[in-house]
Amino acid sequence: MRDNGDFWHFNPLLYKENDVVSIPGNPEFLVKDKWGYDKEKNDFAISKNFTVLVVWEYDLKKNKEETINKILKYAQS
Repeated sequence: MRDNGDFWHFNPLLYKENDVVSIPGNPEFLVKDKWGYDKEKNDFAISKNFTVLVVWEYDLKKNKEETINKILKYAQS
């Protein structure tokens, strides 16, 4: 399971792919570049026979019970 913070991983509900962002200590970059990097990490895990469940901070805050149930269902599969 990967917990994606809305700011650190740029939740697509809150950011557009061509938004320019700055993370403290890093130069500015495009949101889609971070998404690409996160996809590479997920793809690598999958290539090693892991399954990946991405949980967004937004979902946990807005739909806590539903998100927890989703995580539990994922863990049991």
